[in-house]
Amino acid sequence: GEAGVLGVAGLLVLTLALAFLFRNWHLDRSFITYRVAQNLATGEGFAYNPGERVLLDDAAPLYTALLALGSQVTPDLPRLGNLIGSAAVALGMVGLFLLARSAGNLSALLAAGVYAASPLLWLSLGSEAPLWMALALLAVWLYLRNASPGAAVLLALATLTRPEAAVLVVVIAADAVLTGRRFRILPPVAYVVLLGAGLMAIRTQVDGGGLLPGFPGGDAFAPTAIAGLGELASGLMALSPLWAALPVLALAGVVQAIRAPRPAHGPLLLAVWAALHVLTLIILGVPVMAWHYLPLYAALVALAGLGVKGLAGRVRQPTPSRAMASAGVLLLAGAAGHTALALTLGGSPERWAALAPDPASPAYGEAGQWLRENTPPGASVGTAEIGVLGYTSERPIVDAGGRLQPGIAAANARGD
Repeated sequence: GEAGVLGVAGLLVLTLALAFLFRNWHLDRSFITYRVAQNLATGEGFAYNPGERVLLDDAAPLYTALLALGSQVTPDLPRLGNLIGSAAVALGMVGLFLLARSAGNLSALLAAGVYAASPLLWLSLGSEAPLWMALALLAVWLYLRNASPGAAVLLALATLTRPEAAVLVVVIAADAVLTGRRFRILPPVAYVVLLGAGLMAIRTQVDGGGLLPGFPGGDAFAPTAIAGLGELASGLMALSPLWAALPVLALAGVVQAIRAPRPAHGPLLLAVWAALHVLTLIILGVPVMAWHYLPLYAALVALAGLGVKGLAGRVRQPTPSRAMASAGVLLLAGAAGHTALALTLGGSPERWAALAPDPASPAYGEAGQWLRENTPPGASVGTAEIGVLGYTSERPIVDAGGRLQPGIAAANARGD
């Protein structure tokens, strides 16, 4: 409807404003991806150092390939990375609105708006996380629209971005069986063929390492997924105590979903995906980044939008109904707005630092520039810093931490 179109247009303006405010936000680990993208664009494959074609955990293949392609248009990869991330936030917001729209424009707009203002998204700008979520959310919407071949293509691309997207593939396949959808051979074939072709293309560009990104090391958000849940809650509450309304309204959304399951199909799919995603991370016992909880965040905001609708519907008189709905909207909008202000208009960095990976240090950037200007092009630089320093120096890096050279990693393991 017209109200929905106008609402989405307003949210796109909000996303554009946040993109402008975060235009100078860069993660140190993103510069590892930018350097690999430079080498991929020049025919060196997925290599951090030319001649060492080892795919690092930080370099998500699809995202790195997009950056390499974009480098033919602009050499400013940090700006390009932020542009791709901002566009992905906008696409993910639209996807969440579309898949939640069956519950009503109010629920869908609330969920989409709180998603677009997510600190987890904007603090991960420059990484593959916003792109991964946009592909996943649009895939769910296409599946709900019975456009399964298109959903399969997006799911394959999402898996090539983050391998955890395979959990969503399982959720959608199980939902198709449980809801009695007619089996069609094209979607699974399209997924397998595209994923296989992508893995084969990656294989031709690497001589070692995995075909898909792994999990973080020293800059992890939490050592385990269980510990990360507590860190996520405390990090959001530090930004705004109004975030306490999110799980409460999401719980009301679960009740509403049970009462009216058909219009809640999209939020329920997201909830099952989020639960299995977190369970998978717990079983693997791997360290996690804050953005690993983006599926959980998307499910909570979608259910919270549904919860506002449910709470309003339980009150028969129109005035209290509107008041209750307005209270929920104001709580979540206030949390998102308060958070946006805390992130973009200054204040104590400790309020949001827990949710953010290490930002790029200007000092390391200056050191890299000095090395580029004062050392021969072939000079090797030994350092434990392989982010912005490695990108700006444009020199072969010998990593004291052993992430680039297996021999050094083995020596570190021996305590040498």
